[in-house]
Amino acid sequence: MKRVLVTGHRFGGLGPVEATRTARDAWAQAAPQVAVEALPATDGGRGFADVVRALRGGEQVLADDGAPYLRDGDTAWVEAAEVLDAVPAPDTAPVGELIAALARAGIRHIVLATGGVTTVDGGRGAVEALGGPVAARERLAGTRLTAVVDDDRGLLGFQGAAAAAGERLRLDPADSQRLETEMGEWVDEVRRAVPASRDLLSGKQIHLDRMPGSGAGGGLAYGLAALGAALVPGPSYWATLARLDQRVAVAGLVVIVETVFDWRLMEHSVLRTVADAAAADATPGVVLADEVHVGRREVMSTGLSGAYSVAATGVIRRERPDAAAARAGLERLAGRIAGTWTPGPRGDVP
Repeated sequence: MKRVLVTGHRFGGLGPVEATRTARDAWAQAAPQVAVEALPATDGGRGFADVVRALRGGEQVLADDGAPYLRDGDTAWVEAAEVLDAVPAPDTAPVGELIAALARAGIRHIVLATGGVTTVDGGRGAVEALGGPVAARERLAGTRLTAVVDDDRGLLGFQGAAAAAGERLRLDPADSQRLETEMGEWVDEVRRAVPASRDLLSGKQIHLDRMPGSGAGGGLAYGLAALGAALVPGPSYWATLARLDQRVAVAGLVVIVETVFDWRLMEHSVLRTVADAAAADATPGVVLADEVHVGRREVMSTGLSGAYSVAATGVIRRERPDAAAARAGLERLAGRIAGTWTPGPRGDVP
């Protein structure tokens, strides 16, 4: 084995770029006889812009109000959660304001990552900042929008944006129901303003609020879809951008870095996307995680060969390790597992 591909998402307090580089360096130190490549990954959540920049470059820019984005030519990449961090607001209006500014600046393709957004307004704030559904569509007629989503939930219902926010933010049932009602009213407004398109094959109406991923980012993805944005799963967007299949094809082993490997990563995740690519190429793959909460049978069902953790199997940490602790744990784990999967030449063999 001459080449190892280290890829993955976050690891405790380490973002995707730092996590994969930490694992790469530790693996290379333990197994200097192999080439080790770091390939940071994103599911469309926090760290999206850093990953895009690491993969293809681009200029980091601040808008007049301090909202950050990445630009290369007439394309811009926006991490919505970062925008809302930089420009605090009660809704997603700052995202809409940035879209307007980018369009005025001549950007023709805006890629917005919706993961990590905690504001739950169905994207109403962003759309209204652009003048409402009809005016916004006219205003953005020459601009292509892509919404990169980190989950496949719809906007409404028991698995929708309000329900997810209730669980994530620990809202009481009354607050969750209020959010659900408000977004239902918003959907009605959009349906009255924007003519429904139809599926070319079935002829049935396409309901934007039922599209997989429309509930991502507190429903921001739905608002972007109302503006004509294509909804693209984050792992798929990243795999294409990173040319994942080509990188896997030249690797003898794929190493996936994750904070927690549990049932939620079995579908619609960076881990599953990488595992599928490795399995399709018959390349062995292993997971390095802070915690592992799946059994060997589940690991094997993904096509992966093993999963290793810093914490003892089954242990659930009360708090995620900070950057320093995560780095130290990942370095130890990567160095140890490198000795198993890429052992050096035996000194007693002539």
